[in-house]
Amino acid sequence: MKMMLRTATLGLVLSCGMASARSEVVIELVPVGHPGNPGNWSGQSVQILGNITGAGFDRLCGGVNYPFQIAKYEITVNQYVEFLNAVAAADPYNLYLTSMTGTSLYAPNITRNGTSGSYTYTVGDGSPQAVSHWGNRPINFIAWADAARFCNWMQNGQPTGLLTGVGADDAWLTEDGTYATLGAPTIGPNVNQPYQPIVRRPGATWVIPTEDEWYKAAYHKNDGPTPNYSTYPTNYSGSPWFGTPNNNVIDPDPGNNANYHIGNPDDDCIGGPFSRTQVGEFENSPSSYGTYDQGGNVWEWTETRYLNVNGELTFRRVMRGGSFYPSVVQQQPDGYKCMHAAWRQDEPPVSQVGRYGFRLAKVINDCNNNGLMDQEELAAGTAHDRNYNGVLDSCDIALGTSQDCNGNGIVDEAEVGDVSPPPYRVDDGTPADLLSAIGYLGDEESGYMAWLNQFTIAAGRETIGGIIPQFLPQYVPDGTAFTVHVWSDPNGDRNPNDAVLLASAAAVMAPGLTVVPIPDTYIGPEGTHFFVGIVMHILDWNTTYPASYDDSSDMRASWIAWSANAIDANNLPAAENLSSMTTLFGGGNFMLRALPAVGVMQVPDDNNNGIPDACEALPCPTTAGDLDGNGAVNGIDIQGFVACHLLGPGITSGCVCADMNAQPDAALNSLDIPLFVNKLLGP
Repeated sequence: MKMMLRTATLGLVLSCGMASARSEVVIELVPVGHPGNPGNWSGQSVQILGNITGAGFDRLCGGVNYPFQIAKYEITVNQYVEFLNAVAAADPYNLYLTSMTGTSLYAPNITRNGTSGSYTYTVGDGSPQAVSHWGNRPINFIAWADAARFCNWMQNGQPTGLLTGVGADDAWLTEDGTYATLGAPTIGPNVNQPYQPIVRRPGATWVIPTEDEWYKAAYHKNDGPTPNYSTYPTNYSGSPWFGTPNNNVIDPDPGNNANYHIGNPDDDCIGGPFSRTQVGEFENSPSSYGTYDQGGNVWEWTETRYLNVNGELTFRRVMRGGSFYPSVVQQQPDGYKCMHAAWRQDEPPVSQVGRYGFRLAKVINDCNNNGLMDQEELAAGTAHDRNYNGVLDSCDIALGTSQDCNGNGIVDEAEVGDVSPPPYRVDDGTPADLLSAIGYLGDEESGYMAWLNQFTIAAGRETIGGIIPQFLPQYVPDGTAFTVHVWSDPNGDRNPNDAVLLASAAAVMAPGLTVVPIPDTYIGPEGTHFFVGIVMHILDWNTTYPASYDDSSDMRASWIAWSANAIDANNLPAAENLSSMTTLFGGGNFMLRALPAVGVMQVPDDNNNGIPDACEALPCPTTAGDLDGNGAVNGIDIQGFVACHLLGPGITSGCVCADMNAQPDAALNSLDIPLFVNKLLGP
């Protein structure tokens, strides 16, 4: 190969040095059904045993009126390391804590290497042995703020990029999505207050479970919409302490087991250095819904803000489930009570403590209460989210958060172009570390290149209408011709070796080029994989480096091909040297995006106020009833008046003078008819 990498300041570079590829985080979920179940009393007035009572403000917990899913296991060290490697090459939000290093004092054994801007993270020394011993245990030393940012990352599709510390710039990574953390600090004075107003965004799917969601998954008996609850999250009413002498790990698990401290120094479940058992270690001790370790191992954050004993809402967040650690309430042999359904704990949202971890839930919304999940309706095309806010348009209109002035079911902002669909992307917006781009890789002076990205359809964005090439102008001379393409992925394996061409368009590089339109192309329902790419004939490999890429992003989504012969987009699998970026360079993704089609007929909004002109009470330029514009109301206007009313009630172009009200009401209706007749017959 002549050339792998070109940079704006270093010239020719013959090796890439890209970061190793990371894996997608897969969170195994279990369904929690029976919506409408009553809650269960929990708090300081509930008796646990003898004179021991629960903790926290008394309230009914566990009543949830919608189905949802919750993680089967707590988030693990492996999963959190993948998150850190995706976003924390710089770590302005302190997602990593030095207490996570090593194997002492309950540390999860995460190693950080490098300097800020190029940090990498491994489980221990990264060896298979370290990963095997430490990676599948729950992550700890986690603040609520950390859990919220991990959740945002999941909601945003696990993007890879460099955090800047500027909330608005980092919104697509960790600072928005489900929770608008938006750069909220993690250290300093009054650090907890910015988190107090943060709530779940409407339409979010990945979430930190509320106390009710968490409680239902842990204690409800899964026997219909009943008021029946277990006392402990092992689907038992007897304490795990009494169920298993000394609370030891026994294989096979006899059931009703948990990793908790019962008070005496030697009564840890497993002790150091691990302290935390592997998630799911107690294979015969799940909750009735199939979750593991909701009792013991680590305290788990919930989304819910804490009500103090006076019923006052605070910035503190509720925690549930107890842990391996002998906390203050566990100094006597009664640590089981922290796992009891009546017990809750509360902590500040930036508290990073060795016994704190979390799990996530996934809420599939049904905003119109029709029994169909919103995502299913979007995927089926029976509902729409044309303002791309995560809420069905019909629900936006019903709630009054959006208007539909002409009653056609389309939110006004979509019709007048105030919103546009977010593009599919796998880059963070910055081409590599030093404005890098790949040129022709063959041994000839010129040749053909194709580079492409793989994407997955999200509900509401099933049709593609354009390609955003993201060229670096200094590397692609004006006048350079290229073609853009969309391919399907018939077997859904994210590999273009069976790609089938769906659409193409030709373009020429020119100043200001941002989007290359293609014919609106329907890809498929949510979850369908597809490819977009560019094919270019490179006439001079010394000056043309078209494939700009982002080496801090590694979604394993990019492919490249090169040949001395023309590359046929109709037969991409036959292209020479078709290879993944991961195979060639160890990772990185091309700065090449797919733009969903707007899918809505645009209507005029001449005064740019976000309301279709046809809906506004615009004044008649002459006099009401003068449909032909001659300044008088006479028989010539009758035909126009009738035609406008047949087209109503919305006021279409040319019909503004058919609205006869003294104060125009922006509607053509029966009130206008006698007024028109009187004016027609009047003096």
